[in-house]
Amino acid sequence: MVVDGLVLARLRIRLVQKIDLPDLEWEGEFSHFRNLYADAYRGMERGEAVMWLAELPEQRAIGQAFVSLASNRPELADGVQRAYVYGFRVRPQYQDMGIGTRIMEAIEEDLARRGYNYVTLNVARENFGAC
Repeated sequence: MVVDGLVLARLRIRLVQKIDLPDLEWEGEFSHFRNLYADAYRGMERGEAVMWLAELPEQRAIGQAFVSLASNRPELADGVQRAYVYGFRVRPQYQDMGIGTRIMEAIEEDLARRGYNYVTLNVARENFGAC
């Protein structure tokens, strides 16, 4: 495996583009979320969501996270101060290298620029490392 610092030095975190949507399925592992990804992208086009992608030059999507800025559940995302982060994942072979931290830092910086003060992070019950 590549030394963590080298991975982080080559890591690029950017907003998802429409052409990236198939890459979010990770070679079919998450194809059952195809409609969710399309809905999130439409929300991004409306300014209600932000989708983030972490990538390396030789490996396309190695991490992703979605942010709901406004939803019909204001206790999660109210469009003003509170945002909701979900769909946050890093490919297993790239976990514990600081990639998730870098994605979260990008999200937090973006939300601060937008004036958001609170964020709720959706975490799977079995993901003890995220607690």
